[in-house]
Order: sequence, then structure tokens, then C-alpha cells
Amino acid sequence: MKIIHIALGKANPHRANGVNKVLHELISAQKKAKLQVCFWGITPSTLTHDYPKRNFKTILFNGKGTDFRLKPNLQQAINQISPTTIVHLHGGFIPLNFSIAKRLKHRNIPFVFTPHGAYNKKALETSMLRKKIYHLCFDKFIIHHCAKIHLIGESEHSFFSSYKKSLLIPNGQISPEYTIPPKKKTNTLHIGFLGRIDIKTKGLDLLLHALGTLKNSKNIHLHIIGGGGEENRLKKMAQDLNISKNISFHGKKFGEDKVRLLRRLDVYVCASRNEGLPGAPLEAAALGIPLIVSKQSNIHEYVKNFNAGLALDSLNTESLKEAIAHFSEHSTNAFKQGALKMIKHAFNWQTIAKTFAKHYALILKNG
Repeated sequence: MKIIHIALGKANPHRANGVNKVLHELISAQKKAKLQVCFWGITPSTLTHDYPKRNFKTILFNGKGTDFRLKPNLQQAINQISPTTIVHLHGGFIPLNFSIAKRLKHRNIPFVFTPHGAYNKKALETSMLRKKIYHLCFDKFIIHHCAKIHLIGESEHSFFSSYKKSLLIPNGQISPEYTIPPKKKTNTLHIGFLGRIDIKTKGLDLLLHALGTLKNSKNIHLHIIGGGGEENRLKKMAQDLNISKNISFHGKKFGEDKVRLLRRLDVYVCASRNEGLPGAPLEAAALGIPLIVSKQSNIHEYVKNFNAGLALDSLNTESLKEAIAHFSEHSTNAFKQGALKMIKHAFNWQTIAKTFAKHYALILKNG
């Protein structure tokens, strides 16, 4: 059995797009599990292999996600796929994926489809009419003909509830490879966020308003790790709320620099209004950092079940304010072990790789 993952990009874990990191970790874990796996990356930029060293083979093709027409070299490569191969197609609302799926169907090559959160309720509300038309014309073909629909979070279930071939497998999280000592104890509660600054989607407006209304906010410091998007607007919001002195904007960080900043946190806050399955809070949990998460984060139940932090049933300024206040008044020790246990048992990449292997094998066995 051979597995080919196909996606936009180069599966570079040092890119802001979370799907790149997920693919890198998933395929690496599958390779470690002795599976015959490789990655086909489609990129409009250079075909240079400019990414960190990896244990799996990567083949790059020129192309854009908005293209419907397959480039000759990609079409030729698909034509050479053997019948004992499983193709794993990644990304929803991508025209090129429709053309790839059509070619795979024509050749009777089974494939798995992972939309990566593109079909959760909140995501579908953006450009709703356009997405509905696109789905009916193109993605519906992919969904109908794929062997399995892989969902990463509960929020996608409502759309795919009528499809018996859907399966829920979360993304995993590796423990950090850097041995950075934990932060020293201080009287200040350090809370943080990591990722692209998208104020509404990530609930950063709610987080800032919660911080601005806390009575003891002078003893709380918020670390924003990431950049782009609406960074300047968020800084202006902090000024208007008179809490700029309580916030540090660190910009984009990767590797050891990122882990070093995360180590400074007492609590990680994921107040997202919409997520597929967020990687940043899992990175924090892998360091033993307790979490505050919204129900929309898709890790709400995991945090609750493993006692890895506070899982909010409702997302608003008041609920965030109460959660932050709880951590400012109580020790975080009770949640630290829960966070580590959650990563070890619920988000273990090796276990996830083996789960996929079983499903791939069943797909080939059942034709």
C-alpha cells in the first residue's frame, strides 16, 4: 500500500498556514510508522525545496489552487499512480482539487478528502451564496466519490452528518524538541495568543475587552505572538482600551524563539469564534501550559475531559473575564498535568498515523 498526500504548498511547518504544519507532522508520523508515503505539493512559486529537513519524499508541481486545468506534468503523474495507492486530498473549495478528483475517479484510484475545517458552520457563513454554488458544482463531486471524508473537528459534523463515510480524527501535536527551562514564578499572570492576527475569527476583540475590564489587570500581561492581518488595528484597540502597557506584541516567531516565548506563559487563551482544529493551543498544552478555550475551538471537550484548563460554554467578554480572573486568583498547577496528558493520549501523532493506516487498508480491501 502506498499513500500520496496532495495539497497546496510545500508542507513547510514554518509557514503561517496551519495546514502546512499538520501535513508535515502527519506524513512524518506515517513514515515513522513504516508506511510507504510521500507528498505532492502544488505551488505557484519556485519548485525549490526550501523547507526544513524531512523524512519523507516530496515532489513539487507548478500550479495554482484557483486553476481548474491540470498542468501536463501533474496529469502525467496521476496517470502513473498504481491501483494499490491511496491518495489523500487536502483542502476544501479548491478548484484544482476538483480536477484532481475527476482524474482519480476516471482511473479508479481511491482517495480520502480532508477539507481542514472549510465546511464548519462559521466558515460557511462567509461568502455563503458563492460557497453554496461552488459546492453544488464542484466539491459535491469530491465528497460523493471519495472513499472517506476526514473531519478534524466536531464543528464540521453538522454539514456531513448525512454521510456515513465521514470519520473524525483530530490533528496531533508533537512535544517541543527544545530544552528551554520553565519561567520563573512572578506575581504577574502571563497569558498569550499565537497565530495570525485575525481579530474577529480569533476573538481577540473579546480578549482585549476582557483584559480591559478586569479589576486587577495591572497584574496580568498578554503576549501576542504572531503578526500580519490586523496587527495595527489590534494595537489601536489596545490604546483605546488603555491597556497597551499590559500587552507585548512579539511579531512572528518560529522554532526555538517561539517555544521560548510560549514558555513564559501561565495560560494560553484560544477565544476563537471559528476553527478547524487550532495548532497553537496544542503547542502550548504540550509545554504543560493550561488553556482557556471557546466551544468553537473544537478542542473544548478535550480540555474539559482531561482537566487541561477552562472550557467556556459561552464565548463573550464576561466569560473570558471570569476565566482569566480564576487563573489570576488560583494556582495553575491542577491543570498542567491535564494539559500534558491530553497531548499524550488525545493528540499523539503516532497513534493518529496508525489509525489512518487502518482506514487506508480497509478502503483498499473493500475496493
